[in-house]
Amino acid sequence: MALSWRQKRKTLISSTLTILVVVFLAILIVPRLQTAPSCFDGKQNGDESGVDCGGSCALFCPNEVREPAVRFARVFPVTGNFYNALALVENQNPEAGLRSAAYEFKFYDSNNIFIKEYQGKTFLGLHRSAIFAGPIDLEGKIPKRVTFSFIGQKDFIKIKKEVSSLNIFITDKKMTDLENRPKLSAKASNQSGYTLKDIDFIAILYDKEDNTVSISKTHLEKLANGEEKEIFFTWPKPLEREINRIEILPQINPFLLPLNI
Repeated sequence: MALSWRQKRKTLISSTLTILVVVFLAILIVPRLQTAPSCFDGKQNGDESGVDCGGSCALFCPNEVREPAVRFARVFPVTGNFYNALALVENQNPEAGLRSAAYEFKFYDSNNIFIKEYQGKTFLGLHRSAIFAGPIDLEGKIPKRVTFSFIGQKDFIKIKKEVSSLNIFITDKKMTDLENRPKLSAKASNQSGYTLKDIDFIAILYDKEDNTVSISKTHLEKLANGEEKEIFFTWPKPLEREINRIEILPQINPFLLPLNI
């Protein structure tokens, strides 16, 4: 039976309304389904040079960075069975660092027999880092040498160039009580332009041949911009050799700074 003019008109209006609703929903939903590329979507898109790395992403791709260079690793007696270990590491990437990286010290005796390993985590800022571990109980074994290496995945993250100019100036270094329990005092002055937090200071003592004699560590919770504080290091017994030079290395974590968050 043929539709009447009124029925045809009603059907046309209904179909038109349906089409308009579908178009309206498409305008709302389709853009939500087609999200813009990001550094966290598990895809290589946008200006990335790898999956979620490179380009404008904070994370560098593995082929864009160089491995940290371990300049030396040393072990030093503390007292009894306890020893400290130190690795001096140079970051060879001028714009990238490690927010958190696992590392490992391995200790060996005079016959090159493995004694023990010690694992920890650290950050790696720009330039040079002194990685300190201890005191470590070697259970009566006497270490002759120690090795250091990073272990596991290393995710290098962009560090803003302003961080490279952060400075803590060390002055007035003075050793006292060398015959009993040696003490080192110094003044740390923050001229970085930022309040710095959780700063480790590593003291390295050298003899007249510039060989490392011993090490120690101290910590400041906070050093405000323009502030100067006295820092102290101690040793539990007299040092084995005469000290000719003192180096104090502040360890500033760039990932704690507001300008790099």
